[in-house]
Amino acid sequence: MSDPVDVATALVIKDVASDGVIAPDYDSDTLSILRGKRNGRFLVLAIDPSYEPKGVETRDEFGLTLVQDCDTSEVPDLSRDHVVTSNSSLDKSAAKGLLLA
Repeated sequence: MSDPVDVATALVIKDVASDGVIAPDYDSDTLSILRGKRNGRFLVLAIDPSYEPKGVETRDEFGLTLVQDCDTSEVPDLSRDHVVTSNSSLDKSAAKGLLLA
């Protein structure tokens, strides 16, 4: 995460299959929510909020090195005003699922 994890984000993370989260900050309510994930075995790491990533990210997967530019895009607004298809029904569950898609 690029921003501190708030309660709303923690509730989304709680329902998503993952082993951990990395973010610049967490408040006490957020940590209480995340402590309950995976029976207390959910990894919560804090990063330096002033860190600026280099222009390229690399990762090794099964002997293959993947290289890509850092993602500097903004998180889109998922409100109904920004649905760009003729089917403009976007319920809360669908919007929640798209946040981490």
